[in-house]
Amino acid sequence: MKVTATLEKTLALSAHAGAVRLPSHLRPRAADGAARRTIATCGARKSDWATRHGSASRSAAAAAAAGGSSSGSTGGFYTSREEFLASPEAQEIILRSMASMEKKQKWHAAPSGGEVQFSVVIAGPDGPEEGYGVGLVKQRVDYSKPESCKDLVNPEEVVIREPTIQVLFDYPLSTPTTETLHGDVPGGGGFTRRHLLACLQDVYTHIYAEEEAAAPVPDRSGRSLLNRPTTQGPYGIWGHELGDLLLTGMKKLGAEGPWVRRSATPSAKPEPAAQPPAAVASNGAGSSAAPPPPDAAKAAPPAPAPTTAKASAQQPSSDLAELKRVLATAVAAQEQYSQYSQEQVDQIFYAAALAANQARLPLAKMAVTETRMGVVEDKVIKNHFASEYIYHKYKDEKTCGMIEEDPAGGVTKVAEPVGVVAGIVPTTNPTSTAIFKALLCLKTRNALVLCPHPRARKCTIEAARIVRDAAVAAGAPPGIISWIEEPSMLVSQSLMSAPEISLILATGGPQMVRAAYSSGNPALGVGAGNTPAVIDETADIRMAVSSILVSKTFDNGVICASEQSVVVVDQVYDAVYDAVREEFATRGAYLLNEEEKEKVRQKVIINGRLNADIVGQSVQRLGEIFGINVPSWAKVLVAEIDVIGKEEPLSEEKLSPLLAMYRASTFESAVAKADRLVNLFGAGHTSVLYTNPLNQKHIRLFERTIKTVRVLINCPASQGAIGDIYNFHLDPSLTLGCGTWGSTSVSMNVGPRNLLNIKSAIERRENMLWFRVPSKIYHKAGCLEEALSDLRGKERAVVITDRPLYDMGFAKRVTDVCRALKIRHRTFYNVPPDPTLACIKEALDEINRFEPDVIIALGGGSPMDAAKIAWLMYEVPDIKFEGLAMRFMDIRKRVYEIPQLGRKAALVAIPTTSGTGSEVTPFAVVTDERTGQKYPLADYALTPTMAIIDPLFVINMPKGLTAAGGIDTLVHAIESYVSIFATDYTKALSREAVRVLVKYLPRSYNNGPNDFEARERVHSAATMAGMAFANAFLGICHSMAHKLGAQFHIPHGVANALLISHVIRYNATDKPMKQAAFPQYKYPQAKSRLAGLADLLQLGGETRDEKVIRLIEAVEQLKAQVNIPPTIKDVLGAAREAEYFAAVDEMAENAFDDQCTGANPRYPTIADLRQILLDAWDTPILPLTTLEFPPKKREGSSNGAGQVHPARAAPSGVPLSPEAIWDTDRC
Repeated sequence: MKVTATLEKTLALSAHAGAVRLPSHLRPRAADGAARRTIATCGARKSDWATRHGSASRSAAAAAAAGGSSSGSTGGFYTSREEFLASPEAQEIILRSMASMEKKQKWHAAPSGGEVQFSVVIAGPDGPEEGYGVGLVKQRVDYSKPESCKDLVNPEEVVIREPTIQVLFDYPLSTPTTETLHGDVPGGGGFTRRHLLACLQDVYTHIYAEEEAAAPVPDRSGRSLLNRPTTQGPYGIWGHELGDLLLTGMKKLGAEGPWVRRSATPSAKPEPAAQPPAAVASNGAGSSAAPPPPDAAKAAPPAPAPTTAKASAQQPSSDLAELKRVLATAVAAQEQYSQYSQEQVDQIFYAAALAANQARLPLAKMAVTETRMGVVEDKVIKNHFASEYIYHKYKDEKTCGMIEEDPAGGVTKVAEPVGVVAGIVPTTNPTSTAIFKALLCLKTRNALVLCPHPRARKCTIEAARIVRDAAVAAGAPPGIISWIEEPSMLVSQSLMSAPEISLILATGGPQMVRAAYSSGNPALGVGAGNTPAVIDETADIRMAVSSILVSKTFDNGVICASEQSVVVVDQVYDAVYDAVREEFATRGAYLLNEEEKEKVRQKVIINGRLNADIVGQSVQRLGEIFGINVPSWAKVLVAEIDVIGKEEPLSEEKLSPLLAMYRASTFESAVAKADRLVNLFGAGHTSVLYTNPLNQKHIRLFERTIKTVRVLINCPASQGAIGDIYNFHLDPSLTLGCGTWGSTSVSMNVGPRNLLNIKSAIERRENMLWFRVPSKIYHKAGCLEEALSDLRGKERAVVITDRPLYDMGFAKRVTDVCRALKIRHRTFYNVPPDPTLACIKEALDEINRFEPDVIIALGGGSPMDAAKIAWLMYEVPDIKFEGLAMRFMDIRKRVYEIPQLGRKAALVAIPTTSGTGSEVTPFAVVTDERTGQKYPLADYALTPTMAIIDPLFVINMPKGLTAAGGIDTLVHAIESYVSIFATDYTKALSREAVRVLVKYLPRSYNNGPNDFEARERVHSAATMAGMAFANAFLGICHSMAHKLGAQFHIPHGVANALLISHVIRYNATDKPMKQAAFPQYKYPQAKSRLAGLADLLQLGGETRDEKVIRLIEAVEQLKAQVNIPPTIKDVLGAAREAEYFAAVDEMAENAFDDQCTGANPRYPTIADLRQILLDAWDTPILPLTTLEFPPKKREGSSNGAGQVHPARAAPSGVPLSPEAIWDTDRC
């Protein structure tokens, strides 16, 4: 049972017609019909090839009959495994395999020198119950060196049953496959015998490139092994390297091939050998096969290999060398071309388009003759389209240098070419696609290397030559357009994966496009098309049918956008009048009967793939292929069917004048069927709806439902999808992107912009700034009556205030004026110190009942906030506080927006305290009494309509309120002055407010109503500071004060006072660890501005640091003058120290998330805020000798027993020294 896996030549080539004799274990059994069909097809392909290359076969047969040797397609046996391993053939297989795997299988993705596991799958002769197994291979490989791939370790010895096929699949064991060998294979997966049999056919397919190009052979599941989802693991070179079969003719594309016999006398029995060298394992396939047939043992005596074998074996190397030369030329030409001006490029573009247009007819004839597909007259139109329409659309488009400029916005866009483009050309539209891609590259200063399809080589190259010669004659570099003379799979793949390639323009079958996307280079490809056309009951039937026939007959239906199915609503399917079915017959469609449909089904899809023989053929030729009689007048075959799916071949893409037709009971059902057709076989490509143009309901439903990039309304699909014919706004193109639905990277018709790198040169521009305040601001003593007179004409007013102000008669002063103006009025005076949603609802009920056209807010911050929010809810009843409370970076760009207020009522704000500035700001705060959640609201819509600053309302303000409000105003002025949003308009107000407060606040506090001037000046300063911070915003002092006040119920002004000096020191730096990002704030300026305030106040100091320290001293002196303590501990008391420190972390985090934080000049970390809160607890900031934050040496707070408080401990809980505290928290 234990046999070492060997790689020996066991397949004999018969001397008759090159037939292949398969080992017995690969011959299909009677019970395995699918396998029988697979192997039979292999043999047929070999025979077809031998027939076309009969001379080689005949010479081989003659040589065999004479007992001699021959080169070419005949062969013998290698006498030993070692002889094979030493042969150029084996090295060729290894090099090809590794070249493929290095790119396609992404070997380079693994770490250099990494260890990888592979699975070795062993397939036995009699099904899953016998001979299956899994072995492991481990080897360290330097993936960065392609040549090192030859050093892959060979499979370990594996217990297998003879005869077997051993295949080394090159995917990691961690990637399972859909079908495993037997149950769960630990760590990996494998393939069933059915997959291996299909593998043999795949190898033959790739041996004979002509057949492969037309129709790659799938496995029994209908999915090509080359087209499997990448999640199921990659493969080796084009499927598998089943070594025995590769030796029969991998390079047999001509009369002579490299696969020659080494000896005519085979061993009667394969000899077990030692573990094979690394080179064989790197091939990815091995075999321990049955002994050669008896008749093969009687072959001629050994003969030396002919001398042509070596040259033939080197042919792939010469092909790759030629490719390298072409690429080098293209790179040099593109570098030169990239320096051309727009004028030069346009001249070349014109000359090339003109030449291509003039050659449209001979190129069309060449294409039809060579490919045996399509219609000459239609290919003329496509060539005309590819030259004339493309030129006309893009002749004036800027593609060189600066293509857009916005001096005001500071944006300049510059177009640069991508480099060398690899153009993959299909066999269905060879000349027009070559012209299209060449013109795009010329317009965009790119070089193009075309890879023609083997079946369209001559006409593709001729089209490229015509464009190139015209371009060169007009001044282009000679190598700007080039091509591959002898296309092959190896060269095509090498082209797509070449490092010189910057972009791949892939037009072809799904396999080729997928290879482009997996090449490692950027690619623009197309997806498969299975276009459905829906005809609803409101459509113009004659126009719809004629349009479909125009599209489907165009070039015999080879355009991938052409209709493949028609879905017709019952109402017009076979009606007495305007029947779609009858109209098709009238216009030249031949409707197939059931017998004919069955014959067609047998030939449309073969082995899960579109039969290449029907692509682009006429209706009459299709009749011959299908074995049906087609009338001479017929131009399209129509099959009426009702099944959608792989079980119905006619529901797939057909690329010929063959159309499926479905009926649907309703329009919705028709759209659903069209959607299934698209998603199953052509997602993302094109769909068509024929309907009345006014039937917008159907059009919108169709647009929403169908997942295609192009949704055409009343347009033929072939001509409509390529653009600029049935709609001039759809860009003309012969490369139609399908978006992610079609597994492509572009969802548009590909044009010049897709072949350009657009550089955007962005100059620094300061955003538009603003200064928004109430439209009217009245001030000076006694201005109330005059200001309210502006309300003349209003009919109903609601005054919102609090109970103390109402009892003191302040509200009566307002209502008396309203009465004089004949304005009906109501007063709501139940506003608590912190407005709640319940309070707002109560006020709103009063407002809704009374329906005022003016709301008057009278009081301090709380009545102002209540009035603003009630006004907002009155104007916008469905407002969401959660959205309005969301933080923003730019108030003008916030996600949650509210409309401008004032449609129902105006808001008049009359402050009765000096501090908040709320009468001119867009801010408000409300509390949800059920959860305790505070909602700070900010939006310029909340700015009052009018503000009345009458100092008579504050003349008797108590001392405590005077002190708290005054210091709050000072903090407003200082923070708005250093804010990153500060402007010349706001800074002027901030400076004046600071000057006034320092001079007049002590007098206002000490003298009270006896010093009217001081009261008036402080009252005005509060409004000036309010206007400043309404537009420049505040900083972290307010961020922390909000949280400190909420946590410990400290008055807001006092909380600000306790923190402001520490914040000034924190902000006074020229090298902050983090600086806020805003274009107006070009470099750190906070220290200079703070020093400027010291100069304004004439505080002295030589350096900026000294001046800032003097400013801090002045603030602390002002606080002392109005009896505000220096530390938080002095306010809360020592007994609450533990409670305070327990809340520090949460307060710091919440303060960081406060709206005010973003405008601070030094962007803080949470640790910074935590440190400031710790500093402010118990240590007065004075005396202050340095602005360094945090200071190097400082005494820590004692916690009763001389221990460092836990809040200042290291994260591990171990107390830190005071010096370590500061160093750690700084991080």
